[in-house]
Amino acid sequence: MIARPMRLASMIAIVLTAVACASGGIPMSTTTIQTSLVGATPGAPISLRGRISERPWQHLIDLIPGKTAAYFDLEGGKEQTVVYWVAAPTCPGDVIVEGTVHEVRGGSKRPGGDGATKAPADYRELHVDVDSVRCAE
Repeated sequence: MIARPMRLASMIAIVLTAVACASGGIPMSTTTIQTSLVGATPGAPISLRGRISERPWQHLIDLIPGKTAAYFDLEGGKEQTVVYWVAAPTCPGDVIVEGTVHEVRGGSKRPGGDGATKAPADYRELHVDVDSVRCAE
């Protein structure tokens, strides 16, 4: 196959888009900042606003090489998840994490069907594998 040369108009459009992104005219990320994981899909990109939890709830924990797990309270305080990042942010208050929705599965801590647990035999949680974190404005 012979490669065709790029048309001048296409090259100009690419350059103008790159300049606009770099100058802040077009946002680099078009992901809306969420405050909930409800409706999230495993493997999908996500941006969440929240803070490192001071009161961890009980969650499944996974291992992601090179990253540390942290309990993360989503903005509004009604939902908590686990995030996996290379380093925790140093700013106080809310942060915005961007990453990928990560599904974690596990079994009941009280198997046997004695009715002592509210969790189904095959339980899942959605966590976030963080690519970047920044202080919220």
